[in-house]
Amino acid sequence: MTAKWTKCGAGTYLVNNVCTACAAGTYSTGGVNSCTACPAGKYTSSTGQGSCSTCAAGTYNTGTGNTTCKSCEAGYYCTGGAHKAVCSAGT
Repeated sequence: MTAKWTKCGAGTYLVNNVCTACAAGTYSTGGVNSCTACPAGKYTSSTGQGSCSTCAAGTYNTGTGNTTCKSCEAGYYCTGGAHKAVCSAGT
């Protein structure tokens, strides 16, 4: 008897021998049994992603498993990713 193994592609993971899309906010590089939450400063806005995108300049996010990036508020500057800092006095 030969065992049959299913290897899932990027953006999916194996559930009961069926490849299933990762949820928004998570990703997989393929061949795994679970998805990984996007780290702070990164996000996925749709299901089935093989990697996370980095927040653009003027936006940021914190925590993990993000599906969007937040706009930088007045009085702060954001260089992208998870970076958000208070503007210096006079700027």
